[in-house]
Amino acid sequence: MNETYRSLLLLRDAGLLTALAIAWLVPTFGSHFFSSIERWGSRLARHRAGFLIAIAILVIVFRLSVLPLVKIPVPQNHDEFSYLLAADTFAHGRLANPPHPLWIFFETFHVNQMPTYASKYPPAQGVVLVLGQVLGHPWIGVLLSVACLCAAITWALQGWVPPKWAFLGGILAATHFGAINYWMESYWGGAAAGIGGALVFGALPRILRRQRVRGAILFATGIGILANSRLFEGGLFSIICLTALGWLLLRRKMINRAAIWTRVVAPMTATLVVVVIFIGYYNWRVTGNPLLLPYVVNNRSYMAVPAFQWEKLGPPHQYLNPQFEAFYGSQRATWSREHFDWTWNGFKVGFLEKVSRLQAFYAPPALGIPIIFALLLFRRNAKVRFCVLVSVIFIAGLLCILWLLPHYAAPFTVTVFLLIVLGLRSLRRWSFKGRPVGVGWTRALVSFHILLLAMQIVAAAVLLHGVTHRESEWAQARAHLESKLESTPGQHLVLVQYSPRHDANREWVYNRADIDNAKVVWAREIPGQDLKPLLNYFRQRKLWLVKPDATPAPTLEPVQPADILNP
Repeated sequence: MNETYRSLLLLRDAGLLTALAIAWLVPTFGSHFFSSIERWGSRLARHRAGFLIAIAILVIVFRLSVLPLVKIPVPQNHDEFSYLLAADTFAHGRLANPPHPLWIFFETFHVNQMPTYASKYPPAQGVVLVLGQVLGHPWIGVLLSVACLCAAITWALQGWVPPKWAFLGGILAATHFGAINYWMESYWGGAAAGIGGALVFGALPRILRRQRVRGAILFATGIGILANSRLFEGGLFSIICLTALGWLLLRRKMINRAAIWTRVVAPMTATLVVVVIFIGYYNWRVTGNPLLLPYVVNNRSYMAVPAFQWEKLGPPHQYLNPQFEAFYGSQRATWSREHFDWTWNGFKVGFLEKVSRLQAFYAPPALGIPIIFALLLFRRNAKVRFCVLVSVIFIAGLLCILWLLPHYAAPFTVTVFLLIVLGLRSLRRWSFKGRPVGVGWTRALVSFHILLLAMQIVAAAVLLHGVTHRESEWAQARAHLESKLESTPGQHLVLVQYSPRHDANREWVYNRADIDNAKVVWAREIPGQDLKPLLNYFRQRKLWLVKPDATPAPTLEPVQPADILNP
C-alpha cells in the first residue's frame, strides 16, 4: 500500500469520526434539510418499478458525467483480456474459435488454444462485454451491467424491507458501485454474478409470501446467471438459498402443497433444465465434452497450483516460453507456498487476508458500522439471523479457495446490503438519554458515504492520477501502440520481444477472435523457436518489433523478416 493511499484512508476515517461526533453532540443538526429529503425519498420509493429504472439511469448518468475526470478504463489484467476475447468471439456469432495452426506463437494467459481457441472463463461476463461491443465499446456493457446490478439489489431489498428502506439501500449501492470501484473501472466482472445473487435472494421472500410462477422463474434465472458467471461461488450461494427456500416452505403448515408443485417446483425445474442444457452445450462447443469446463481444461494445461485448499500442488509443467514459466511455474508456486502453506498458521494468514479484502470492499467503515448494529439484532430479528447464516456459510466456502478477490464473492453482495439496511433501520430508533442519536448517526453515515464518492473522484483525478498512471503505464502504452497500428493502412504482425527481466503480469500478446482477419496480430518471440513458419504465414503483413521492457518506454519499430531471422 503506497503512502498516498494510506494517507487518504486515514483522512477518510478521520472525516467519518468527525461526522459521527457532530451527530452525537447535535443529533438534530440539519433536521429540516434531511427531513425534506427523507419525505421526498419515501414518496419516490412507493413507485417501485419506476424507482428501479431511476436508480439504473442515475448510475449511468453519473458515471458518464465524470468521464472527463475518470476515463474509460484500459484493460491490463490477464482476466480482462480473456473476457474481451470471449466478447469478440460471441460478436462473431460463435461460442469458440477453431484452433490456429500457429497457436504456439499466440499462446497467452487464461486463454485455451486447444481444442478450441477460447476464453477459459464462463460466458456471462463475455455476454456483458459483447453487448457493449455491439453498442460501440465493451465498457458500455460494464456500465450497463453495474446499473442493472444496483437496480437488482434495490428490487431484492423491496422483497425484504419496506419501500423507503429499499430506496435507501439502492442509493447506497449506486454510490458504492457507481464509480471508482473496480467492478465499474475494469473488465474483470462482478456485476453479472451480483445480479444473479440479487435475483435469487430477492425472489426468495416473494415465493414464500405468494407462490407465483414469476418468482420461481426469477429465482432459477438468478441461479442460471450465477452458474454462468461464478460457478463455484454462485453454486454455493444458490444451494444455500435453495435449501433455505425448501425448508421454509415445508415447515409451513397452512400452505397449498399443490400450488408449490405447479407454481414453484415445475417452472423452477424447467428453467434450470434449460440452464443445464446451455452449460452442457457451451462446454461441448468449447472443450468437446459437455461435462468438461473450459476452466478445467486451462488449469490442467498450465497450472500446477490447485484452486482449493484441500488440494495439493501438482507436478510441474513444461512451458514453451519463459513468461509462462515465470507466471505458472516459479511465481505461482512460490506465491502459494508463501501465503497458503497448508499448515494451521498458513490457514490463519490466508483467512485474515481474505476477510480483510472482503471487509475493505464490501463493508468500508460507513457501511460496516450499520452491519455491526444489525448483528446486535441477531437474537430478535429473523431476517438478520438468516443473512448472518447465509454469509457465514458462504464465506466459509470462500475460504476453501486458494486465493480470493472481492468479485469472487459477488453473489452475496445483496446479502451485505440487506444487513446494512437492517442495521440502519435499527440504528435510527436508538436514543441516548432521550436524545435521537440514532437519527443523527444514520444521517451522518449515509451522507458521508455519498459524499465520499465525490471525494474519491477528486482523489482519483488529482491525487492518485500519477500513481494509477504509473501502475498501468505499460497497458496504456500497449493500447496506444495498438490504436496507432489500427489507424495505419494495411495489416500488421507485431512480434513481441520480452527481456529476461519481464514481469509476466504485464502481458502484451492478446489477439482478436479471428486472428487471420484481424488488422493487428500480436505474436510472441520464443527463445529457440523457429520463426520462419510464422513470418511465412503472415508474409503479406507489415512486420513490427515491439520491446515492452525497453527504457524509458516500450518501443515499436518496423523490421524486415531477414532482420529477425538473421540478427
